[in-house]
Amino acid sequence: MRLIIGIPAAAVRERPSLFLLMLAACAETEGDRIAGETVATLDDFPAQLDLALDLVEAVSQLRPARATMNGRPVADLNRLWSTLSCYRDSLAEAAPQDYCRRRASRVGEAGGCPAHACASPCPFICARCFQLVGKQDETPAADCLHRIAVEAEVDWCPNLSLCCSDAIEGSSQG
Repeated sequence: MRLIIGIPAAAVRERPSLFLLMLAACAETEGDRIAGETVATLDDFPAQLDLALDLVEAVSQLRPARATMNGRPVADLNRLWSTLSCYRDSLAEAAPQDYCRRRASRVGEAGGCPAHACASPCPFICARCFQLVGKQDETPAADCLHRIAVEAEVDWCPNLSLCCSDAIEGSSQG
């Protein structure tokens, strides 16, 4: 995984705590002093996961902040923080994919999934939804899952590849 966060250099100078976070992430200043941008690149996961969470939280309220995950622009920094946090929590489990399924089932039980018995492999995507999308346009279930994972901005999660095959197989049987 490779997370890149960019913010105007002026915002970094105005916030000392943000400066320290950016510095810890091997930040570089790009551009001139007036319109420059400070860019932090984190690619040592999971070792830099806590730093990534702190940095995303710190810049999430800065409107000019931008981020990419594995080269794809991130539209919602708050969602990125939630997904990174979920990924971090899964690392404490012997079987991260089981953690993902448990979290996803809780979302379904809480009414987050219209099926209320969601068999999703991830709490950020709904298996029932991608089943319906696949049936509508005859797209293979794996492609539907990938498309929805991209839309949900979770396609980068290492656990998704570990736990999505069961949901895909289940959707092709139903």
